[in-house]
Parts: sequence; structure tokens; C-alpha cells
Amino acid sequence: MINRIIGIADAYVPSVVAKEIRQGLNGWGFLAQFYGVHAVLAFLTLAQMAVLTQGHEGNFLIERGVFWFMMGAYFLFLVPLMSINAVSSEKQGGTIELIRMTGLGARGVVWGKWAYQALFVLIVGVSVYPYIVLYHFVSGSDVVGESLMLLFLVIGSLVVLGISVGASGYGTNHFKSLVFVAVLLTLFFGGVGIYNNMIRRGTQLLGGEGLLLLLGVGGVLMVFMLEVGAARVGSRVDGHSFVIRLLGLLLLLVPLGLIGLDIFPEFCLAASFVVIIVVPWFALMEAPVMVPGPYRKYVRWGGIGRALGRFLFYPGWATGVVYSSVMLLIFVAGLFTCAHLDLADISRKDAMEMSYVFIAIATIPFQVCLVRAIFQKHETDWAISKVIVVNVALVLSAFGMGIVKVFFGIDLTPWTSFIPSNALIYSFFGAFSHGSDFGAHQFVAALGQFVIALSLILMGQRYWSRYEGLEARALEINRSRATKGRAR
Repeated sequence: MINRIIGIADAYVPSVVAKEIRQGLNGWGFLAQFYGVHAVLAFLTLAQMAVLTQGHEGNFLIERGVFWFMMGAYFLFLVPLMSINAVSSEKQGGTIELIRMTGLGARGVVWGKWAYQALFVLIVGVSVYPYIVLYHFVSGSDVVGESLMLLFLVIGSLVVLGISVGASGYGTNHFKSLVFVAVLLTLFFGGVGIYNNMIRRGTQLLGGEGLLLLLGVGGVLMVFMLEVGAARVGSRVDGHSFVIRLLGLLLLLVPLGLIGLDIFPEFCLAASFVVIIVVPWFALMEAPVMVPGPYRKYVRWGGIGRALGRFLFYPGWATGVVYSSVMLLIFVAGLFTCAHLDLADISRKDAMEMSYVFIAIATIPFQVCLVRAIFQKHETDWAISKVIVVNVALVLSAFGMGIVKVFFGIDLTPWTSFIPSNALIYSFFGAFSHGSDFGAHQFVAALGQFVIALSLILMGQRYWSRYEGLEARALEINRSRATKGRAR
């Protein structure tokens, strides 16, 4: 069976990917996973059969829960965890350039890493299906429902696997840990929202709406992370910036659209929170590219392409500021639209509070970008440490002002809300309890966020002034290549 799969891979996929599949399927890692899973499932099956023969149906349900817990732990945790170094190990071992020399591009490398491990998931998923059929004949379990459960676990595993492979493009374990923390937080808070939604409305996760949620939000997130990994493998002139930012917009628009369709709105709202906090980092931490290559595709579209490029998609933080600001505006507009249409159980007051707190958190990458731009350094870790120190000092001052407000009745907090990090502290000191005070908080906080974004835009003018020359050179390259193509 394995030889047949390898033969198909050799015929239809690039040779490098086929090599990965061949080595993986014949390696001890896959064999240990495969036989280990079946050993555990065989033991659980025997235990459940013994329970059934003794007539303890309650214990059978417990054993069945253990079965699905083990399946979930394997597909959603163990498989993605084993791929967390899929790309970084190639970079550290110096073999990534050898792979690139075969003609396989950066996207091919990352997607190939995902594809051959996804094949493992599919093989294991198909191989465990007979257990579900066996349980149906022995205990009369719902074979359709459990088949859907296995299908969702396999698809979810492919999604989380893609996130893991994309994150593996980063050599530092800190970023990988942050990615997994973000995914776990989304699953936790969104899972609570899904549970509440199913309890209140009787919606089933294992159905059309659940599949749309998994493919809509999870599928876009997987492609986004794989593109992030490809950007780490490839060159900054390969045009990954456009794809990453376009997928970042989809990551925000898809959950908001699903909220409008009333499809698991609480989970989609949690996902949009994570998006506006995480995605701007990729745009604001990117250094500008001052060669004409990445601009060639924009000048093909004339004035429209240049306008979209200069304000949204050109690589570098100078356009990333406008892009990230647009994302925040879309998020706020979506939040208040949900409140106006009474979606996701959000009131106008809730929308005001959420926008105040989450935009304050989303302003942190703007601060890091501002520190980098002022000192004209590209080291993100260096800038993050400076921002952390400054924000800790500001938070302590905000904490002191909150104590003054509580114990002495002197409220200075609204007029220092222009410091974004202070919003997090003031939210715990009753900033939302008085309408007039909260209005002042909101206004001053929005003013501070606007000043940070405007400062970055003004500092980015030194790059904007060079775009015209880069566009002219890019247009000249396009014309010369078109002329050569016609001559041939």
C-alpha cells in the first residue's frame, strides 16, 4: 500500500516533495505514529467490548469519551506539534538552498512540507475508520455522527498542521509559542462561544454551518500561515507581502461575514479579535523594499494598481501603517454594525467597551514600529524590549492614577487615555461605569492612536517619495520584457 502511494506521488508531485513522502512513509517516525495509534485504539476497543459484555452502559460512554479524546489529542495536538520545526530545521541544516536549486519555489517548499504530512493525517484517518464501523455494529452507535466527527478532526488537523508548518519558518521558539497561544486562546474563547451558541439555539457543530466555519475561518488562516512561512523561506522581492496582506483582510472579513449570517457569531467575534491584534505585526514589522521587482505587478494595473499599492500593498511598514489602520477601521465598523443589528448578543455599550480595549492592544505593534522608525533600526526584538519597558512604566502610572480616582475622587484618567496601554488599566477602574467619563476616555484614546498612526505615516514619507522612481523602473522592465516576448 505504501509503495503504491509513493508511486502515485512520484508521478504527480515534484520530485523533492515525492522524496519527502518516500522518506516519511518509510521512516520510523510515521511507523511509530501509525502503529502507536492503532495499539492504543485496539486496547480501548477491547476495554469497551469488555464493558459492554458486563452491561455497564455508563462506563461504555466514559470509554467512548476516552476514545474521542485520544483521537482529538493525536490529530489536533500531536501531529501539529511534530511539524513545528519542519521548515526551520531545513534552514538551520543548510539544506533549504539545495531544495530551492531544484526549481521548487518558496511556496513549493512550504506547501510540500504541509502536503506530505497531510498525507500522513489522511492515511491515519482512513485507517481508524473501521473502528467507528465496528462500534456501530457492536453497540448501535451513530455511525453518521461519528463519521462526521472523524471528518471534522481530520480537516481540523490539516488546518492546525498548516498553521504549525507556517510558524516553523521562524527559527525562534518564542514566535512559535505565541502562535500556539493565539490558536489555543481562539479555540478556548471561541469554543465557549460555540458551546453557548449550540445550547441556546440548538445549532450543531457537525453540520453545514460547522463545516463552513471550519473551512472559512480555518482554511484562510491555514493558507495565511503557509504564506507567512513561504515569506520566511523566500526573498522579500518575491511578492509575498501582497498575498499576506490580502489574506489578512480575508481573515477579518470572513468572520465578520459569518457573524452577519449568524453562524457561530461568538467564535467569529473571538477570531476577529485575534486577527486585529496579530495580523498588523506582519505589515508593520516589514522593512521597505527599494528595488523595482515587487512593484512590477502593480504598475500593470495603471493608476488603480499604483494607488492600491501605495496605500495598502507595497512591501514595508510605510504602507503597512495605512493597511493596519484600515483593518482597525473595518473591525470597529463591523463591531458597531453587529451592535446595531443585534448580532452576537452585542449591545452598543459592549461595542464601545470592546473597541476601546482591543484597539488599545492592537496599537502595540504601531508603537514597536514607531520606535524602529525613530531610531532607524530593523531589529524587532530590540524595539519590542523598549516598548515593553515604556509600557510597563506607563501602566504603573495609570495604576497610580486609578488608585487616586478610587480613594481620593480625583479623576485624571480620561486625559491620559491617549496612552494606549493605559486603556487596559482604566478598564478595571470603572472607566465604563459613567457615560460622560467613558466618552472622554474614548475620545482621548482615539486621539492618541491617531497621533501614533499619523506620526508613522509622516515618517514613511521618505519612502513614499521614492515610489514614483521605482514604479517608473518597474514599468520600463515590464515593457522591455514584453518587447522581447513579442520578438520571440
